[in-house]
Amino acid sequence: MALPAFPALLSAAPLPPVAGPPRTCHCKKSQCLKLYCDCFAAGTFCSGCACLSCLNGPQHAAQVEEKRRCIMQRDPQAFTRKIQADSQAGSERHKRGCNCKRSHCLKKYCECFQVRCRCQAQAQHALPLPLAPYPALP
Repeated sequence: MALPAFPALLSAAPLPPVAGPPRTCHCKKSQCLKLYCDCFAAGTFCSGCACLSCLNGPQHAAQVEEKRRCIMQRDPQAFTRKIQADSQAGSERHKRGCNCKRSHCLKKYCECFQVRCRCQAQAQHALPLPLAPYPALP
């Protein structure tokens, strides 16, 4: 199985600007080589972040690329967007859904709740999801 190359990682050229606020991470023990690092998950190098002992930089591009290949072998969808546009409802929808059983996606730890989108995997839920929009976060 051929793995896609990450051209942004193979060259030391500056990355294209990202729309919105710049991504910054605060990784302490992961060395910014795990999917929960915002920069690593977005496919960019860390710059201006508050991370400790970071290995997600142009000087460690080979190591970053190898880590990405390992993650892609385990989960080919790891670096794709989790939210997709829903043409029927005119809103956004979670691709894979969450793992909520009884909370109806109304807890702050739920990915669907955090991004305010409907859950794709409604069949996974023990009870039906509410159709009302999500309440505002405090």
